[in-house]
Amino acid sequence: MAELNVTRAESVPAELLARFLPQEAPAFRVVQECGSVRLWQSSTPECKLPAFTMSGQTRYHITTGDTLEFNHLPDLHKNALPLFEMTCAAIH
Repeated sequence: MAELNVTRAESVPAELLARFLPQEAPAFRVVQECGSVRLWQSSTPECKLPAFTMSGQTRYHITTGDTLEFNHLPDLHKNALPLFEMTCAAIH
């Protein structure tokens, strides 16, 4: 099983981890947080699977506590930050 790389002491919520194959070896970091709402960045290297090769990607995810609100957002400024701000405003 691939090793999980987290740049902060918080653990990555299970709902977010479940969105990745172990072979993808995702690395996570918290980009922003507002109370219990966190904006995560995931980075994966190129991953060769038996049937195909997955290119490496950087994606963004929003969690509230252990609940995954949005996942695999492709763009920080167009998608992730506006949704993060909307989620923070709705909860706080």
